[in-house]
Amino acid sequence: MILNQYLPKKVDIYCYNNCLRSGISPTFFFMSIALMMEAHFDEVIAVVVPDAVGSLAKVVGMIHAAGLNISYIYGLSIDGDGAPIAIKTDDNAKAEALLNAAGVKTMGMEDLQ
Repeated sequence: MILNQYLPKKVDIYCYNNCLRSGISPTFFFMSIALMMEAHFDEVIAVVVPDAVGSLAKVVGMIHAAGLNISYIYGLSIDGDGAPIAIKTDDNAKAEALLNAAGVKTMGMEDLQ
């Protein structure tokens, strides 16, 4: 199996048998685990964009006006006011300070749990 070097043999056999029973390709399953184990995690800013037309454009515009680049943005599934998103910039600390100064709500880890 692909993950013999990562998983104890008992886990390897258990996962293989369960994959066969459920119809999932064991190779696909183990390749997915291998990719997740090699994945790296970037720090992002969690921002609550007001639920109004043009709000995201304003947030992105503020970051752009400060000369910062945005690597990516994705939505978060969190209940509450507004539309929570995660933003990765080339200087997250500067972007977060800029957004907080403009009155845009940012969230910490305690808000995300």
